[in-house]
Amino acid sequence: MLPRMDPTPLYHILHKTIRNLVPGKGRQRAAIEALRSAFFPLLLEDVRISPEDAVQDGTAQKNILRSGLPLPPVATICEDTPPPDMCCAEIHTHAPVEYLLEGGYAFRNFVLDRNLRFLADPADANLYETNLYRANKNIRSLRPLYVNADVIALNTTWTDNFYHWFADLIGHLLLLPAWENKAVCADVRYPYQRETFQLLGIGPERIFALSDYRLYRFKSLSLISVPRLWPDPHSLTALRALSGRVPTLPGERNLPRRLYISRGDRPDRRALDNEGELLPIFAEYGFTRVIFSAYPLEEQIRMARNADFLVIPHGAAGINLVFCPSGVRFLEIMSPLAPDGSSLCICQSFGIDYHLLRGGGGDEVSAAGSNQVSYSVDPQALRRALGRLTG
Repeated sequence: MLPRMDPTPLYHILHKTIRNLVPGKGRQRAAIEALRSAFFPLLLEDVRISPEDAVQDGTAQKNILRSGLPLPPVATICEDTPPPDMCCAEIHTHAPVEYLLEGGYAFRNFVLDRNLRFLADPADANLYETNLYRANKNIRSLRPLYVNADVIALNTTWTDNFYHWFADLIGHLLLLPAWENKAVCADVRYPYQRETFQLLGIGPERIFALSDYRLYRFKSLSLISVPRLWPDPHSLTALRALSGRVPTLPGERNLPRRLYISRGDRPDRRALDNEGELLPIFAEYGFTRVIFSAYPLEEQIRMARNADFLVIPHGAAGINLVFCPSGVRFLEIMSPLAPDGSSLCICQSFGIDYHLLRGGGGDEVSAAGSNQVSYSVDPQALRRALGRLTG
């Protein structure tokens, strides 16, 4: 019995012929779709596989990642902590995982094994469906560009979020053995991504940008698992070491010691409605208002490692807590309808003194039908909190 031949090369030849001979993009698309439906039905299949299943059938290897550094002890948290549903003790029992694919493929936010099967999100975060902006059949039928390189996939849907970029991707990247000798593939669109690569010494020659709708096939591809909910202490510990790559500048110790990290750059997403009413209170207690996104990554790290008190409305800027020294005081302001314990996890890992101030406006926020809308904080509650924590 003859083995079944892969129809993809023949399809690519006919695909190119249609593109060259049929006028008009609409007619080209219709002809290509008819070609696939009539003669290449296998290319229309939506084939998915979990990373664990890929390990079982031999297309992936599974490696547990640990920092190799001593993990900090879990700190004692002050009494005004979040409710039990935000407890993050379980993060100390799970380490990140690398799935190593020989001959793996990458396209935008997707990773495929050597048999062109889509690998579902290893963290089961339900991101696959929400980001499937092109039909699987179109991706699997593209002509791949082969690259003879060992590559780390940083192309999950988390890449466009400052917090997740560091907590879920870069922190895990730093856990991979010999990451310094490997290339990376990512959809590089933001300055903080380029600044991160520069800080890590990853030059342009080691970056494969996945923003050109090209299907890549690599010699090997490392897919890093993403935590189900909370950041894990191994990746946080590795990420904390980034501070050592940022040189100390003359006068750095003169940076503001008390920082209010504003969400003024995101007025559409969990911002403080009455921030203007709160700013005089912050000034009264010696706080400097800062919007971290207005500063380069290295400057954000310098401000964080020199601070002794931070106030942050819950958001992506909270990842900078990993660069703060132990013993720093931290007051988190949180939306009444968007509780989240990720900052608490970081504080537990590094001995940061965590305090919580809940926002108000629950009825109005509920009526808006979203937990991401802006909210307010009682000025007197803020004054009492700052007075108690700075007294």
